[in-house]
Amino acid sequence: MPLYLEVGTPAEYEDDFLRSLDDIRGGRVSEKESKLPPGVTLTPEGGLTGTPTDLSDAPYSIGYVDAYNNKIATLSILEGEPTVPPVAVEALPPTVDLEVGTGYVIDMAAGGGGSAYGALTSDPPPPGLTLSQYGKEMTGVPVTAGDYPMTLEYIDMYGDPLRNTETISFNVTAAVVTIPVPAAQRTDDGYMLPDVEGVIWTVDDVETLPGSYSVLPVAETTTVTILPTTDDGYVFDAEPEPLVLTFEPEPEPEPEPEPEPEPDPGPFDPAPAPPEPDESTEATWARLMDDNPQAIYVATKLAERIIRHTGQDVADLEPSKVLTARDHAMTVLEYVKGYTRDRGFIGYVPHRALQAVIVNAGGRLFVNPEQLTYYSTGDYSERPATMTGWTHAELSVLRRFRRTYQ
Repeated sequence: MPLYLEVGTPAEYEDDFLRSLDDIRGGRVSEKESKLPPGVTLTPEGGLTGTPTDLSDAPYSIGYVDAYNNKIATLSILEGEPTVPPVAVEALPPTVDLEVGTGYVIDMAAGGGGSAYGALTSDPPPPGLTLSQYGKEMTGVPVTAGDYPMTLEYIDMYGDPLRNTETISFNVTAAVVTIPVPAAQRTDDGYMLPDVEGVIWTVDDVETLPGSYSVLPVAETTTVTILPTTDDGYVFDAEPEPLVLTFEPEPEPEPEPEPEPEPDPGPFDPAPAPPEPDESTEATWARLMDDNPQAIYVATKLAERIIRHTGQDVADLEPSKVLTARDHAMTVLEYVKGYTRDRGFIGYVPHRALQAVIVNAGGRLFVNPEQLTYYSTGDYSERPATMTGWTHAELSVLRRFRRTYQ
C-alpha cells in the first residue's frame, strides 16, 4: 500500500514502518532514485522527516537500490489522509489495553523471556487482529470492544515448546464519538440534519435519515434527539441532551415611510446648485460588483451546454430557468478560475478540458439548486447529486492546470 501525506501535517516515519507498507526487503534508500514532496527529506537511517508544503505534483516516491545501485523497489507517496503508524506493544502485562480503530503491532514473544521466539495459542485473537506465523507478532486494528483472554505457550526459534505458559487478557475499549453542536443547521425551508458517523436521529420520536426536513411556517416546536447506533465500537463521551428547535412565522415587514415632499423654493429663491461629482465608497463598491461582460458571455454559452448536458432543450425552458443555468455556470467558472490560479484561461475563456469540468459541475447545481442530500415522499426516496466538491475526474483535469513547473 502507498504512504499518504497531507500538506501542513508533519511526516515523521521510521525506515522499518515505510518498508512494511509495501513489504520491501533488503537494499537501501537512494536519494537519487527518490522523488520527495517539498518540505520532506530522508533521514540517514532511511526514514522520512519534515512537513509537506505542496503535494500538487503527486505521485512521489522513495526508491530502494541494491549494492550495485540498481533499483529494486519503490514506495509510492500520494496525497490524502495521513497514514498513521501502528502502536507498538513491546511488553505484555496480564492485561493489555487496546482501543477500537487504532492499529497495533504486538510483540507476542515479549512475555516469554529472552529465549522465546513466538507464542502458540488455541484461543482466537480479538476481531480485527491476526497472529503471524509462529505467533511472533499480532497485528491489525481492533473492531469490537470486549475482553479476550488468550493462553500463550511459548516456543523457541526451532519451534520447540518452552516450559513457560502465560494467560493474558486483551481489553478492547470502544472509541469515543463527539457529536457536533448544533445538531441541525437552519435552511430556507426547514432544518438540515448532518450525516454523522456513529449516530442516528429522531425527530418528534420518529427515526429520521440525514438530510433536510421542512415544517409549516407557523408557531410550533420540534424536538430533535441524538441517539447512538448499535454499531460496535462507538459510545458517547457524555449523555446527549435533546435539541429543541422552535419554528415561528416570519414577521410581516414594516411598510416603508412615504418620502417627504421637497419645500417650495418660492418665487425669488434661486435654484439649488447641482452636487459636484464625487465617486463615493458605495459607488466604488457598486462598480466593482458589476459582472464582467466577458464572463457573462462565456457563462451564457456554457449555460446552453449545461442544459443539454442534463437532457433538456433550451427552447423548452422558461427564460428564468435559462438565466439560472447561466448564474450556475458563472459561479463554477469563478471556482475553476480560482482553483487553477487563472491557468488555462484566455481572459475568461477556459480551455476545452476546463469547459467540460464547468459543464459537469454546473449540471449538478442546475438539477439540484437547493443542494438537497436526501429526499423522501411515501415509499420513494433518493439522494440527489450535490455540488459539495469536485469529482475525482474533475480534480484530475483541474490539477493538470494548477500544477506549477520549476
